[in-house]
Amino acid sequence: MKQNEFEKIYNLYYSRIYSYIKKRISNHQECEDLTNDVFINFYKKMEKFDEERCSVSTWLYVIASNRLKNYYRDMKEELLLENMEVYIGTDEETPERILELEEMRHELLEALKMLSVKERSILIQKFYMGKSSVEIAENMELTAGNVRIIQKRSLEKLKKIMEERGR
Repeated sequence: MKQNEFEKIYNLYYSRIYSYIKKRISNHQECEDLTNDVFINFYKKMEKFDEERCSVSTWLYVIASNRLKNYYRDMKEELLLENMEVYIGTDEETPERILELEEMRHELLEALKMLSVKERSILIQKFYMGKSSVEIAENMELTAGNVRIIQKRSLEKLKKIMEERGR
């Protein structure tokens, strides 16, 4: 498939895919972002497209459906983050220490919100849900190596954020 074919497909199907996503998500900006993600994914894999196996529209809708599943999973993890109780404790549970730990928990949750959805999702799945890098990779359509790299960089970012806040 050539570049000009992609442009024709994009022009023909963009509004259809956008409408499909819009019926499931009310936020205009997120719909545009997800629709663009669908076409980016299509573009990256268009050399593998086989017209004998399915039509272009079917393939685009499958990509859109998968992207929506990932979006819902990420939203669920974001809600989980907002409701997550981070336990940071010691044997010394004095009132002062409990207050200090509660402040630290709050700062950690705020710092996590400063990461991208992908970074946050990987850290939550790894450290809160106890998933392996392979499981996370399968969920997020990444390689396990990529997950480990993003995890390492995300932890470094989180550390930097916490240090900037005096923790």
